[in-house]
Amino acid sequence: MRIDEIFRKPYKDPITWSEFLGAENIRAVVKDQRGREIVVLFSSIGPGAYDVIFSVGGLLWATGKGAQFEVYGKLMQVMREFVQKYNPQLITFSAFENVLIPVYNRLVSKFAAEMGYKQFTPPREWLKRLWAKLKRTPDQQYYLKRIG
Repeated sequence: MRIDEIFRKPYKDPITWSEFLGAENIRAVVKDQRGREIVVLFSSIGPGAYDVIFSVGGLLWATGKGAQFEVYGKLMQVMREFVQKYNPQLITFSAFENVLIPVYNRLVSKFAAEMGYKQFTPPREWLKRLWAKLKRTPDQQYYLKRIG
């Protein structure tokens, strides 16, 4: 399977949604074919703005189990539903492993085009505040802003 197929053949698995502190923190859970939970956390970083992280089977890094296309496909399913349910104006997420950056670049490009977002680079001061709030500095950070 190629990465383009994630967008041509979207998954339609049941997603369990939970909200904490209103819509400040949102959790989505979907299972892969092996029964592992793919957990996607959306943390509010301001009005209409969310930082996204996800784990597979409790791990925040590549599992090496060879199911990356299924995982990314289901992640895109969750992201589509999140955008439809919550209409965020800004979405951020990070790559903490350099090996994932080329994959994320393609996913971001296709997702942004499909869902009405554009990638942008925020002002440096805003970035410093965000990284301080998130308590991390990524290898690569992605920022998507709603168009229109």
